[in-house]
Amino acid sequence: IVDTSYFLGYKISGGNLNNEFQSYKDSLAILYQNSWKFGKEMQAVIDAGKMEGDEAKKWELKKDSVLNEIEDHVYDFIAKHARNSLGEGVFFSDTYFLRPTKLEKLMPLLRPGFDGITPEMKARINAWKGTAVGQPYADVGGVDINGDKTALSDYVGKGNVVVIDFWASWCGPCVRALPGLKDFYEKNKDKGLVVLGVSLDDDSTKWVEATKKHNIIWPQLSNLKGWDDPAAVSYGINLIPRIIMIDKNGIIAANGIGVGELQYKFDELTK
Repeated sequence: IVDTSYFLGYKISGGNLNNEFQSYKDSLAILYQNSWKFGKEMQAVIDAGKMEGDEAKKWELKKDSVLNEIEDHVYDFIAKHARNSLGEGVFFSDTYFLRPTKLEKLMPLLRPGFDGITPEMKARINAWKGTAVGQPYADVGGVDINGDKTALSDYVGKGNVVVIDFWASWCGPCVRALPGLKDFYEKNKDKGLVVLGVSLDDDSTKWVEATKKHNIIWPQLSNLKGWDDPAAVSYGINLIPRIIMIDKNGIIAANGIGVGELQYKFDELTK
């Protein structure tokens, strides 16, 4: 799921803490390699058109297991070293993907006054919890590519399944995900599906040009404030692309779902 080259490029030695950190880093690299291999295997199943029903649920459980193993490795190391600079350094570098429940458990373990726990992080945790699967969607407003006011509530709760694609014109992975998202949209646009792009651009011209260049035909929303966009803040977005699926009643059915997993989840919600 993640490129491992960053973790394999250097070695640390000298002293017990350095050796322990090297062991942590080596194990993390192996876990990332395993996740990368798993991601390729899962993509092959998606490409073969077999990601549906019980098979899809099986792969979803496997995906959770792979991600949980990485998350637990990071959490356990920080918890062990929570009161020294080693744990604090790993907290800064490796907790960007941890679930809010894990982050909240880590915080009391760290030394008082540790500046890695920022008000922004606390706000993001609250946003994650408030927009978790099973929670009602959070409404946010903005403008569309024509500059007209719009909001999530213009699309959600209208009897359709709504897929929200958090993206930006400058985001390479977002652009690479577009062909798969387009295929999913074309297949289901007449079956009760709405796709809504939420852009984290801060330049209106680049945003509009990107929608034309990549032939994005579904509606768009933005406040042109980059990472400070109210939509991003409300949903705790710190990485993109990020796809959220909301059911016909306005309840969040998936948060952080991959493009290849959208079809079976949509089928579940519309059967």
